[in-house]
Amino acid sequence: MTKCRLACLFLVLCLVLVSCQKQDRGPDIHQNLKKDSYIAEQSYNNLVFYADALDFPDASGFHALRTESDQGSCHESLCFPVHTHVALTSLISNKLRERLDALIPEKATLVKLDFNYFAEESRYDFSFVLDAYQNGVYLDSFYFALYVNVEEVRFLSLGELLESENYLEHLKAYMTDYLIAQYGISRESAVAFTSKLPEPEDFRLIDDDAGGMEIYIDASSLGLGKRTMIEVPECKLYSFGTVDTAYDPVGQKERAVAITFEGGISDTTLSILNELKKQNAQGTFFVLGETLEEAHAITATRALNSILECGNEIGNLSHSYQNFLQMSQADVLQSIEKTQNLVYTLCGVTPRVLRPPYGGIQDGIVKKSSQFIIHWSVNLQQDRELGAKGTKGMTAQTVAECYLKKIRSGSIVVIHENVPEEVQALPILLHQLQEKGYRLVTVSELLSLADKTPVGTIYKSKPR
Repeated sequence: MTKCRLACLFLVLCLVLVSCQKQDRGPDIHQNLKKDSYIAEQSYNNLVFYADALDFPDASGFHALRTESDQGSCHESLCFPVHTHVALTSLISNKLRERLDALIPEKATLVKLDFNYFAEESRYDFSFVLDAYQNGVYLDSFYFALYVNVEEVRFLSLGELLESENYLEHLKAYMTDYLIAQYGISRESAVAFTSKLPEPEDFRLIDDDAGGMEIYIDASSLGLGKRTMIEVPECKLYSFGTVDTAYDPVGQKERAVAITFEGGISDTTLSILNELKKQNAQGTFFVLGETLEEAHAITATRALNSILECGNEIGNLSHSYQNFLQMSQADVLQSIEKTQNLVYTLCGVTPRVLRPPYGGIQDGIVKKSSQFIIHWSVNLQQDRELGAKGTKGMTAQTVAECYLKKIRSGSIVVIHENVPEEVQALPILLHQLQEKGYRLVTVSELLSLADKTPVGTIYKSKPR
């Protein structure tokens, strides 16, 4: 057995040990999973943990296994990247087990852990979301993050992230005011409490909306929870120190956002193009190969040329919108190449950007790719605050406000052409973003603003 498989099994065992305290786990809901796609599997009381062995820093950024329960709309998954560096795997898995021990509610019968990460040469940033359910009924969600110094195999402190040795005094003053304003704590009690606080160990930088940080503290002595959240907006955070976030803004002099469209070539595509032209904005259109094949060649050619005429970009959305993680690598490569050839034949342009359907893609495909692999940082159909209903039934103004709440400089935004509420919000969204000083560009132009953007790499927003 390879070292990678051993490391993966070790991590899964750690996760299984966490579950041993939980009783009456309920039915196994993994009947329809393709288990041969994953490197390890263990189970306890019918709760199955899956782990996919990844080799950093070239692995794709999101590997959460999902399946739908027979008990309603509950989804369950639990997986985690495994590094071939044994000490690093041990460090992360031990801390993960510690967090899960503290967070999983006693009455939970199943849990789902999704993760996201950003890798630099000497640092990995992990962001986790733990969803807990009882007999198919949602209980709660818990967010946490880990920041790792890879070279020294240790976790980074908050002071190191803020690049400040004297931040704690300012942070405590802010936390005092926050406890008074948000929780109604008296000033005397709040000052006495914060003065004794050590450096926070449970915190996460927010990279998918307006920025800032969430800090979690044990405030049970004040009559609050053991994991009370303190929200620190980005404007305050910069007063404590200089934050080195995983995805920095493009910069004060260049505020840019990439709006991307998923679909094909239809009347909706033409209306979007008219709106972009009207507001002097550009975007990236990810097209499906089978849609191009179904259309008359002349129609398809005109549609693709219309996209290109005003400075927009054409991207590859695969041939038939199948999940790459459920396909062989040979079939994935064929799907990508087929659409590449179709686009080139119709309009003489070869797409430089690829979006995997559902965001899933094998590490081997990423390494072989000569394209930019484009995920997203804002996608309302996967927004936890909106839930399974998404934007259905919302007004254009409300949808636009949902987008604006999440977008920051450097964001890659998804608009689905088959979701009317999102398309109807486009005129308001474009206008509001430009009012805020954002330049609306293609994905390729957004990436060109960064110092280093190699192909064969996954991008969720403009890297630093």
